[in-house]
Amino acid sequence: MIENKDSFWIGKWSWLHAMTVILPLVGMAYVIQFLHPSLSWGLPGAPWNWIIVFCPLMFLGLLMRLFPQNSFLRGLSGLPMGLLALFVLAFVSLPGAVLPQGDKSFLWQKCLGLGNVFQSLPFVTAYTILMVHLALSCFKRFQKSRLFFFVHVGLLIVLCASAAGSGSLQRIQLVLLETADFVSAGYHNNKRIDLPFSIQLQRFHLESYPPKLSLAKSHGQHQEQEEHKHWSVSIGKYFLEPGITEIFDDYEITVNKVLPKAYVENGLPKPIDHKGALPAAHVSVKYKGQPIGQGWLHPTSPFGEHLFVELNKGEILMLQKPRPKIFESLVNVKTGKDAAVEQKTIRVNQPLKSNGWSIYQYSYDEYMGGASTRSVLELVRDPALPFVYTGVFMFLFGVLLYLWKAADVLKG
Repeated sequence: MIENKDSFWIGKWSWLHAMTVILPLVGMAYVIQFLHPSLSWGLPGAPWNWIIVFCPLMFLGLLMRLFPQNSFLRGLSGLPMGLLALFVLAFVSLPGAVLPQGDKSFLWQKCLGLGNVFQSLPFVTAYTILMVHLALSCFKRFQKSRLFFFVHVGLLIVLCASAAGSGSLQRIQLVLLETADFVSAGYHNNKRIDLPFSIQLQRFHLESYPPKLSLAKSHGQHQEQEEHKHWSVSIGKYFLEPGITEIFDDYEITVNKVLPKAYVENGLPKPIDHKGALPAAHVSVKYKGQPIGQGWLHPTSPFGEHLFVELNKGEILMLQKPRPKIFESLVNVKTGKDAAVEQKTIRVNQPLKSNGWSIYQYSYDEYMGGASTRSVLELVRDPALPFVYTGVFMFLFGVLLYLWKAADVLKG
């Protein structure tokens, strides 16, 4: 007797059913992405992003309510389908978590279609499968369990809002100059965005850590040719101050004198009182316990050229540029044409919130350093963020209910 092939899909689904649905779809997505490595998927802006995400899921939910006993729909909403969908999404996302993405990705990544994982077809496919499963599950058991409702609906809201929010997310970079006029607009994807406020840079402030000594070594067969040199740099342990001694292999470096701020004239550093000037240091060098030289060190800056001490062939002793400790912008903000000007400070990791926008300190003129009169701010607006927070709150609340119920069961 020949078994009807359609009977495979009738009844309760197992892991084999879930693998039969998910793995071919994701595998086909990988093949297409490999054949077209530059393929990138994204949603349009509002309202189409919300329509594209929610309308198909609502349609699936309607089907589930109309045909609750349909084997295929119940299989898609079953436990094996959900667990495998989660596992596959984690697997597809892994390269995006451990490898550089976008412009920083390696050439081999781009050739394999892994240069922008979170906009790749495999990720979109796995993400969509999980959303479909959650939508069908929520409509199937909508009124049966509060615990199920909070956990699964919360997770579904997070996934849907994150997907739709990617189309509504606006990211603008503003370059502000001291003494320049107020700025009230920027560009996102070559489209002008008028801001609900205007902003002006009053002053940029930078504080840096003291620099450290460093030893650079050249490698390769053609060390005499500058264009063929490959350098490795070892950085010292201690911040610069008079009297410290650094050890680099067989070299012993002692700092004799430090000028906190210096400019270079005729190859010699001299003190200067200017916020953009960098330190200079006079050092003595010993090799295997024997003195071999001394000299001044100074990193390149608007106040002078690079001063270094040449050691053995292919080895150079230098002074690193100071690393920023704090950089911030003092800005004037107006939220209306006739509104009063408010003074605000924007620091790294301490953004300014205004009318739904988060304003971050992004960068500055690194060559000018402390003398920079330019500040680059990044403005981000994500209308989907409140929905994501709502979903996360529901999910966590559901988890707490699960734990509370489990504690009662254990006590009983």
